Amino acid sequence: MDPASTVPLPSNGDDVLDRLAARGDAPDRSRDPDQFLEWAAASDDEFDGPVPLSRYLAALRAGRPDLLDAFPQVPGLDVSALRQWAHLHGRTEVPIAERFVPAAVTESAAPYLQAGVNLAGFLTAELGVGELARRVALALRAESIPFATTTFASTTNRTAVEFAADTEPRFDTNLVCVNADSWGRFAQRVGPRFFADRYTIAVWFWETSIFPSMFQSAFRGVDEIWTASAYVADVVRRAAPAGIAVHQFPVPVIAPTPSAVDMHQQLALAPERPYFLTSFDYNSIVERKNPMGTMRAFMQAFPNADGPTLVVKSINGARYPADVARLRALIADRGDIIVHDDYLDVGDNTALLAQAACFVSLHRAEGYGFNIVDAMALGVPVVATGYSGNLTFASDDSTWLVPATEIAVGEGNFPYQPTALWGDPDLATATRYLAEIASDPKSARLRAERGRGHVLTTFTPERTGLFIRNRVAAIRAARESQAAPGQPSPRHLIAQRARQVRNIVRPSRHLG
Repeated sequence: MDPASTVPLPSNGDDVLDRLAARGDAPDRSRDPDQFLEWAAASDDEFDGPVPLSRYLAALRAGRPDLLDAFPQVPGLDVSALRQWAHLHGRTEVPIAERFVPAAVTESAAPYLQAGVNLAGFLTAELGVGELARRVALALRAESIPFATTTFASTTNRTAVEFAADTEPRFDTNLVCVNADSWGRFAQRVGPRFFADRYTIAVWFWETSIFPSMFQSAFRGVDEIWTASAYVADVVRRAAPAGIAVHQFPVPVIAPTPSAVDMHQQLALAPERPYFLTSFDYNSIVERKNPMGTMRAFMQAFPNADGPTLVVKSINGARYPADVARLRALIADRGDIIVHDDYLDVGDNTALLAQAACFVSLHRAEGYGFNIVDAMALGVPVVATGYSGNLTFASDDSTWLVPATEIAVGEGNFPYQPTALWGDPDLATATRYLAEIASDPKSARLRAERGRGHVLTTFTPERTGLFIRNRVAAIRAARESQAAPGQPSPRHLIAQRARQVRNIVRPSRHLG
């Protein structure tokens, strides 16, 4: 029998191989022990990358509080250090059988770095942070800023947006549009060399008043953070460690291009009746997006069901059957409310928005609000909660803002903390606004045109590009000035810091 199959219990009393064998995706240990051991020594997709982590070491860390404390960003920037600990100390402290002892991590020389931006993120994904990355690319092109791209595709959302092929990251500044909850997986996928000798800017969204402590490890490897709204900047700034600056930056707004598809016909809607639209992703927490609030306001505004139609457009409902059932039960007797839970092609999705008589977002919190600003850019009347990130671009002059009362998030809305705050919109006011727009669509369009002019002239790709150019130039100048004559250059100082992050950390032996 292979000696690895009799690995002694780790110091915290857990049997790592027994726990791995209990996984539903594990090979049958008793039927084919060699295949099982080979599987345990390999890595899951989550832990794959330039510096992978085996299933065995991931499970060992998961069962030891001292390793969890010493190596918090796993997957991510602490994988190298965890591997070094296992190589130098784990073989005797646990002990780890030789089959599972990783090779020593060797430092590779940092590449020659040019002045420019390495843009990384969900560049092909159909989600808000992916759209942000694509708009940042537009801004970089608008200001002729040299940049390379790295696509991160670890998401449950569809990744069907066409985007230019990736290019080798060769510049001195990283601009990474990946939220804190995905930061470790991103760092794992690109590996430590992506960060070495570079200044890393993270672009993050968040929605409620408290940034969760479980994301604190995401600040590792980040030099500064940009947010799309002052609302998010305030939340992240309160949570950020000393020395990490947080800046709001102007997100570029463009009028998306709709397809020529008639969405009344596509969705089998009565052609003579205009439709109102609300749109959301079930992955984004139903209580936050609050489609039920929109449906209630609509039913109160049009109690006889003889006014406009309401289209409730969503994605990823199959992952949340209880929420879907709750939503459908609310409108069981209303034939004028249509639920469409499926992806549309980008052009058709834009056509659905462009042909709407009104877009409604009675959210409780938004980090920014891409659907809202896109509706404004298309000249569509917008009714939205007057709270959180959408106040960056929406006002009473250009939209119908619904007042909100701050309330606690409450239980059952993970990852938001129950004591965090968000804004509960006033449905009576929303009801009045919906009826007003339906009764006087011409006046509604006039206000919407003011909104269209505002967002398209204020938040241009050129303005965003200029912000990036100036900020990156200031960062570069500050780094260069930090190196006194005869001292290591900032490039070497950053590399040294990267090595310290990956340094061998020897956790205290857990005796519990």
